[in-house]
Amino acid sequence: MRPKVETDVVPAVPPDDGRGVMAEGATRWLTYDDMATALGITADSARRLTNRHKWPRRAGNDGRALVAVPEDRLQQADEPGSKVSPDAAPDDGQDIVADVRRDIRALIAYLESRVGDLTSELAESRRLSEEARAEAREARATAETYRVQAGQVDVLTAVVAAERAHLAEVRVDRDRLVAILAGRKVPWFERFAGRLLKTG
Repeated sequence: MRPKVETDVVPAVPPDDGRGVMAEGATRWLTYDDMATALGITADSARRLTNRHKWPRRAGNDGRALVAVPEDRLQQADEPGSKVSPDAAPDDGQDIVADVRRDIRALIAYLESRVGDLTSELAESRRLSEEARAEAREARATAETYRVQAGQVDVLTAVVAAERAHLAEVRVDRDRLVAILAGRKVPWFERFAGRLLKTG
C-alpha cells in the first residue's frame, strides 16, 4: 500500500543518488528536512515556502514527500555572504515565535496541571493528617478510660482482699469461741433450765 503524501504529489519517481537528492533540469528534488537544511530554515518553514510558491511535490522511494526546489534558490543560499531570502526569513522568524509560544503554552498547561495535582495532594495530605490527629485523640481518650477503669479495678481488688481478710479473722474468732464453748462445763442452772424447757 502506497504511503499517503500531500495532495499534489506526482507519483512518478526518478532515480536518485542514494541521499534523497535528485537532479532534474533546473530543480532539485529534496525532502522537507533536506530543503530546510539547504535553505537554513525549519522544516515547517520549508512546507510553507513550498505551498506559497506551489513547487511540485511527489513521493520518494521511502514514501516521504519530495519537493522540486529551484536550483537558483539553492544557489542563492549557498553563495558566500548571502542572506536568507525574504521568503524564508519571515517564515523562519514566525516559526520560531510560534514554536516559543507553543512551548510556553505547553509549559503553562503543564504547570497548571502540576499545580492542580499538588493542590489535590496537599488537600489529601491535610485530610489524612486530620484523620490521624482524630485517631490519636480517640486513642488517648480510650487509654485514659482504660487507666481509670484499671484504677477502679485496683480499688475493688483491694476492697475484696480486705473483706476476705476480715472474713478470715471472723472465722478464726468463731472457731475459737466454738472450741471454748465446747470445752466448758454447763452450770446446774443452765441444765435445770433446759429440762424445764423440755417438759414445758
